[in-house]
Amino acid sequence: MKKFLSVITTVICAVLMLTLAACEGGDRGEVPSVGTFLEHYDLTGYGIYPFSQSASMNTTQFDTSMEFVRGCAVGANVHDGLFARASSTTDINAYLTANGFIG
Repeated sequence: MKKFLSVITTVICAVLMLTLAACEGGDRGEVPSVGTFLEHYDLTGYGIYPFSQSASMNTTQFDTSMEFVRGCAVGANVHDGLFARASSTTDINAYLTANGFIG
């Protein structure tokens, strides 16, 4: 069950990372609904594996988003994220394999 929840959290965080990247309004890459979601649920002991496939996000925005996720998901194990271009399927597959999501 824990691995299943980690997968769900991963998918949610991947979508959230893209949302953060697309949000032009905040200088710090913060989206209140993302923070509310992460703060609302007790994710203590769960692994969060954020990644972003973005053509428009840059490394600084990704790093800022990672800090935001870590700050909101108190108690969760927020693993190093992956920032890759959508065309970087080799990098994406390697990240998912290394973290046990695909074989």
